[in-house]
Amino acid sequence: MLEKERLKLEHEVKALKQQFAGVAEKAAFYEEVAETEHLFDIDEAAKLVGTGRTRLLEYLRKHRVLMRSTHRLNRPYQKHLDAGQFEVKHLPYRNRNTGELKLKTMPFLTGKGLIWLQQFISKHGRTGL
Repeated sequence: MLEKERLKLEHEVKALKQQFAGVAEKAAFYEEVAETEHLFDIDEAAKLVGTGRTRLLEYLRKHRVLMRSTHRLNRPYQKHLDAGQFEVKHLPYRNRNTGELKLKTMPFLTGKGLIWLQQFISKHGRTGL
């Protein structure tokens, strides 16, 4: 009877070790992504979560992650910047009509933000993506 119990426990330990190995690989990947210095633009983030740029932007505006107003379009709300999920970069561009040099505000997701985005989509559903 003890031998039967020992074999059962050995089998459970083996199964748990295999399960732990799979989880450890995923955890290492997520930790590496979270700590990366690389910033992901909306195009990259959209492809990583399996949608397009326009749909992702609309989804984030709908869920009040990005601002909708004309002069602040697609800027993340301050709480998301403070949480380290987004960074905003100001990139120069030349107006085609006037030739004037202007600055364009672009949101970028951090590694931590990319993980947060995947969790956010899981929690709020993919409707609209």
